[in-house]
Amino acid sequence: MCQNLLVSGGSLRVHCCVSLVKYVCQPVAAAGGAPVIVVVELVVEFASVGQVLGSPVGVGEVVVEPGSTIEEAHRVVAAERALVVDNLWEAESQPLQTRPVEAGFAGSQSPPPQHRRLGALSQDPRLTQDTRFDPQTVYNSPAAQQLHVPLAGASGGATRRRPNSSGGSPINPQNVRPIDQLNPYASPWTIKAVVDGKGEMRFWNKPNSQGNLFSCTLKDDSGSIRATAFKVDADRLYAELQVGKTYIITRGTIKPTNKRYDDTGHDHEITFARDTSVQEVESGSFDVEYDFRLIASLGSCAVNATVDVIGVAVAIGDLVVIMSRQTPGREVKKRELTLLDNSNASILVTLWGGQADSFQQVEFGAPRPVVCVRNAKVSVWNGCSLSTASESDVSMNPDLAEAHSLRSWYDVVGREVVPQNMSAGGAGLAGPRGLNTDNRMSFAAALAAGLPQGGERGVVHYNNVATITFLKRDGTVAYPSCPVSKKKLVEVGPNQWSCEGTGNVYAQPTWRFCMSVKVEDSTGFTWVTAFDDAAMMILGVDAKRVMDLKVGSDEDAAQGAELAAVFDNALGAQYVLRCVLKEETYQEKTQLKTSVLAVEQMDYVAESKNILAAFYKLYEAGELKL
Repeated sequence: MCQNLLVSGGSLRVHCCVSLVKYVCQPVAAAGGAPVIVVVELVVEFASVGQVLGSPVGVGEVVVEPGSTIEEAHRVVAAERALVVDNLWEAESQPLQTRPVEAGFAGSQSPPPQHRRLGALSQDPRLTQDTRFDPQTVYNSPAAQQLHVPLAGASGGATRRRPNSSGGSPINPQNVRPIDQLNPYASPWTIKAVVDGKGEMRFWNKPNSQGNLFSCTLKDDSGSIRATAFKVDADRLYAELQVGKTYIITRGTIKPTNKRYDDTGHDHEITFARDTSVQEVESGSFDVEYDFRLIASLGSCAVNATVDVIGVAVAIGDLVVIMSRQTPGREVKKRELTLLDNSNASILVTLWGGQADSFQQVEFGAPRPVVCVRNAKVSVWNGCSLSTASESDVSMNPDLAEAHSLRSWYDVVGREVVPQNMSAGGAGLAGPRGLNTDNRMSFAAALAAGLPQGGERGVVHYNNVATITFLKRDGTVAYPSCPVSKKKLVEVGPNQWSCEGTGNVYAQPTWRFCMSVKVEDSTGFTWVTAFDDAAMMILGVDAKRVMDLKVGSDEDAAQGAELAAVFDNALGAQYVLRCVLKEETYQEKTQLKTSVLAVEQMDYVAESKNILAAFYKLYEAGELKL
């Protein structure tokens, strides 16, 4: 932009004298492979000299002696062509830097006055029609074509590859340039970088296209850049590029990046192509770096910020399959963890997709694992929580100094603390919140306290330990829902279910639980409504299976027995329930209704410690005497 001001200001004009300070010189396919100079910085030495100095010859133009024969012209073209190729390849392999102007291409020096341009020579009247030649004929001669690189204006052949006597890989470690100097004009390019992070393979299936992709972050001493591969290239490179390993990488498309999805700080990103070459090398001084944040400090992070955290997994949820809201009909796997660190704070972490599926569940009584999550995304829904994104990395018991230190802290001190739950509180909680030791209330206390007055929302959230004593099996157990809006579908015909909210019609509905459950604690019982995820946790099967058994039980006694076993096996189980109390009006009658937002398995060791901590607080306050 600053160089353009020289033109608009009148400083850069015809016949002025300039010095090129920084520039990039690359061949452009649209110009027939002709070299194009992209000027990054120049200095106008003289505003105007009024005329052409000397006898300059443009890059790609060939000069021969007047009166030369066809054979002599062929030899001159071949020699000049070789010099152009050598100088062009040397310029391509150099990074963006200050280069002297005289180290340019062949033909940039002023030729002797008696030399004439090839185009002018073809019109020389001293040559007969038989000896006069066309420049295109010379460019396409066998001697010139052996060099494989067409000059400006040459016809036929789009190859711009320099002859390689070794016949091997185009990767040349001597041509490596820093990542921070990559730009759309720096092509071909070669970098040496460590894979600093790699996302999962993702798939899309649209009416007009389908395929797969993955993204990774490449890093060297100068900076980082995001790289993405699609379809065949993704299949080829996904297994080859491993986090923490170093590679020599060359060729690919460089384009401006979308800052919304790229936090590397680079202005551009790489798209791997069919000719992208990857070669693993020694790691050198490159290491995967972490910037761990204490869990207690995450409340000050911006929404959607990415952070690195490490903590002891004090709670590991089961693998749950849900329907994607973005892609109707697509199932998504998720798993929820609660991490605790030495800031005496815990936080909910949601793993998605393959990371949720591959995470190993810990056997009962086994030591709690130390989990490291890199590039986790921060959410402020219900206080503060984390979730994995496409380029997040999750590792269990990593060989890191922070992991060993955290393990020692937890074994000596951490297992005794009652942590601050960063993910507790707020309306609309949608999942388990660790041990749920915060905001404990009995059913009787919650009903007696009622709803807050004057608040923006008349709801109360609390946690309670309760036992399942009865499940309603008749009436509505589940409802046919829209996979997008989750609203109830209406059957409008055979294999036709319509959603009034979205207007979509589906061949089959997505069944979701809406089940009445009787639960009891030490103060009495109450009826609660358990929706899909909570009811699935209680019954151990999904809503579709229950509805299939209900329909089949009318004609098949075996299915009826299986359905009865599903409900009977759920009775007597004790859970930590995340409840919400709110007012509902039905037939002009308003009453308080309790719904279960989340169900978590009991951790009796943690519960015992929580009870002891409560006794200790009463003892310190003088309300309990031993």
